[in-house]
Amino acid sequence: MAETLPQNNVSTGNRKELFKALAQFHQNLVQPSKNAQNPFLKNNYVTLEGVQNAVDKACKGTGLSYVQQVFDNADGKSVATRITHESGESISSGPLTLVPNKKDPQGYGSAITYAKRYQLAAIFGVSSELDDDGNQASKATGQAQRDPRQQNYRYQQRNYRQGGNN
Repeated sequence: MAETLPQNNVSTGNRKELFKALAQFHQNLVQPSKNAQNPFLKNNYVTLEGVQNAVDKACKGTGLSYVQQVFDNADGKSVATRITHESGESISSGPLTLVPNKKDPQGYGSAITYAKRYQLAAIFGVSSELDDDGNQASKATGQAQRDPRQQNYRYQQRNYRQGGNN
């Protein structure tokens, strides 16, 4: 875990074979169904294993593989993901650092698993989460939640439902 993060995120030289393989990968990819439920938020999601299974199946016959590395840093643990091709070409994500609330082995393990799932899904284009159109990211907090001008927004957000397979 003491290795340094990759300096650049794309292999040098021609990446023709890598991109050709990624195109085949996306033809092979079957988006995974949400196979777990968050007990606190009651929303469904795809587990790390579910994302890995979908990626592994879609990689067959493409010459693609991946590796995920965990790195220590001052704030916590970082995860970087690299897609490799049998030709030697590769592309990497930047590091994703998550800082757990509890800085013990379980807290770090949970953060690492979460980062690996999000990294793998993002770099391969796997849809693993409910698309809430940014509502959770822009949710009002503190005083703004008590502001009467926000009342209509909260009502609309609370009654929002996504159709289909959640």
